[in-house]
Amino acid sequence: MELFNWEARWESDVVPILDHPKVKDSIAWYKKKRGKNRDPLFKWKKPFLPYQCGREPEEGWQFYTKTDLDAYCPIGECHWIYVFAGVVGPVLYPDLIPNRVSQTDLHLAHQPWMRMSNRHEKVSS
Repeated sequence: MELFNWEARWESDVVPILDHPKVKDSIAWYKKKRGKNRDPLFKWKKPFLPYQCGREPEEGWQFYTKTDLDAYCPIGECHWIYVFAGVVGPVLYPDLIPNRVSQTDLHLAHQPWMRMSNRHEKVSS
């Protein structure tokens, strides 16, 4: 099993699909579920980005654009942003079936490996 390296693949693979309808729908779903938690600093600002709904970082708020990976990493919101990760995989690899989401007491994450029927397939980083 090989993990999907978000940092290494962000600009080359993920940024080009941020306007894909399914990816945009996943952010719209997040906004509908968590938008009320958006920090007042970002009220009325566009675009809506998931990090604006997380806890304020210790170093204070930064202003990210829609093409910054950190904009999709809301602190304390992993239980909600997993839909975005779950959509990116099938958009990048339409022939593969994403694995389930895993959860611990403190963290939830979309499994970054995919399967095709019962055979496990690596997703190279």
